[in-house]
Amino acid sequence: FKENVLTYFNVQNYLKLERPIVKNCKLIVNGYAGHYLFYYYKLNEKGFNLKIQFGMTNNYAPGEKMMVADGNYQQFIEKQYNVLVLDEFRYLKVYQILGKKP
Repeated sequence: FKENVLTYFNVQNYLKLERPIVKNCKLIVNGYAGHYLFYYYKLNEKGFNLKIQFGMTNNYAPGEKMMVADGNYQQFIEKQYNVLVLDEFRYLKVYQILGKKP
């Protein structure tokens, strides 16, 4: 049970930290995002310029930053792209895209 709770509250607990590394970052969301929208809007009021993307795409450009908590999405990104992991928090990773893998 505890692991499910940590997973569910992972994004909002990370956003509460207000880490500057997430400025201009996309939140890649799998499903419902309402439980962390408060922190999303709070950080954007402070100039973080976060974006939300529902679902994955295969069109990320070098330099893009993304916050991903879903393990399947993390595997997809790491398989398709050369990435730099900028930060990790429990099950969440913040990536910067370096380029598409051949």
